[in-house]
Amino acid sequence: MGLSSAERQRIYQKRRSKKRQALPRIPCECGCGEMIPPVTALWQPARFKLGHNTRVLESTRRYICTKGRTPWNKGKSHPSAIGNTYGKVLKGRWLKTTDESRAEIAKLCSQSGMTNKEIADKFDVCTVTVNRIMNEFGVRRPNNGQFNSGFTPWNKGLCGPDSIGWKGGASTLPYGPEFTRSLKKKIRNRDGHTCQNCGKTKEEHWRTLEVHHIDHDKFNNHPSNLITLCSSCNQYFSWHREESLQITGE
Repeated sequence: MGLSSAERQRIYQKRRSKKRQALPRIPCECGCGEMIPPVTALWQPARFKLGHNTRVLESTRRYICTKGRTPWNKGKSHPSAIGNTYGKVLKGRWLKTTDESRAEIAKLCSQSGMTNKEIADKFDVCTVTVNRIMNEFGVRRPNNGQFNSGFTPWNKGLCGPDSIGWKGGASTLPYGPEFTRSLKKKIRNRDGHTCQNCGKTKEEHWRTLEVHHIDHDKFNNHPSNLITLCSSCNQYFSWHREESLQITGE
């Protein structure tokens, strides 16, 4: 009877361990002077003896900010910001504003239909300054068609025949047995893999084009009733069923 998989694995690990111990040793990088195999038990490049890497972390802990210690660069500009005038411009624009101008900006933000960019240009400040003033005065933009907290939408709970998008349950009806992948592929090849309404190609659409039923009858799968459309046009004509489509060519 042969060995089990677990026994074969143990034999394999012993062989790998012996081979690892036979490799030439290298010194541990923590400075302890001990010699270690050049690879770990997982055969990754080794640098430290097991547990010795914590000694390096302890020796470099002086570079880590601890509680009560003042960082060496506190209050100094970041090296990448030296010579950058954009921060100075923003600071200068913020210093331009007065109590009266900030109050007027806050009033425009809360009452007018102007955008933050238009308000910033009017007062010669930046949009960051406008946002700061809005936060300072607690200003919120007027509701632009979004629901307020506690507001009940007019169409909540309207589904099925009560919904304005109800089409007699056509979306739940199955397709006819003739509407197969091979038939849809034939229709796409006939139309040159191009939307017959907007002219968008398969490459421009970034996906396979869809096959649409012109009379919206899922059981009428005659090629004269099928047409290739992109997803946007297919959705449009499924909604606007009063508009008709025609095949440009056979």
